[in-house]
Amino acid sequence: MKKLLHRWFIEAMSSMALGLFGTLIIGLIINTIATYVPFLSSLSVIGETAQSLTGAAIGVAIAYGLKSPPLVIFSVLAVSQHAYDLGGAAASFIVSLIVIEIARLYQKRTKLDIIVTPLLTLIIGLLLAGLIGEAVGGVMTGLGDVIVFATDQRPFMMGILVCCFRDYADSAAVQCGTRINARVKRRSRGSCGYRLLLPYGGTCCDELQG
Repeated sequence: MKKLLHRWFIEAMSSMALGLFGTLIIGLIINTIATYVPFLSSLSVIGETAQSLTGAAIGVAIAYGLKSPPLVIFSVLAVSQHAYDLGGAAASFIVSLIVIEIARLYQKRTKLDIIVTPLLTLIIGLLLAGLIGEAVGGVMTGLGDVIVFATDQRPFMMGILVCCFRDYADSAAVQCGTRINARVKRRSRGSCGYRLLLPYGGTCCDELQG
């Protein structure tokens, strides 16, 4: 059980963070540059494209980080993007992870793997996304609203609680360190993985610390 928890909540979330950095975060940086530097305004096209593919990148990153075979990785791309469109990053993460784990039951099991694996992965993934995608998105939105409301009422205490949670998650993520990518800073990897699950993620902890 301990190995599964490490696989799901450390390795998978760390991999998801890399997917977010490669699309959503970098795309936002590019768009910001394009906005404030007139002669680089054309860069906004690639920035917007990168951000629009965030869901696909999450799925691919998780599948790659969990060492899935190529056919699963490529199929999860579509599944994860669909889940992201329905319920955001949290839905994308949950659906992708479940599909990847289910795929272990049938991948590379038949001589028609090139057909069976992507077919089952897409069907299972799209059905799963349709069942829980919007619900997960609603839960995360509600949780974000609660956090924002509580912070408005008790900013000092909530700042302490949220930042303590951030530091705890960071320390857990650091343990998987260079297993995913030695060139990425370990603190960034851990914190973004869970912060961006929330609709308001990425801003709460740093703003509260300020």
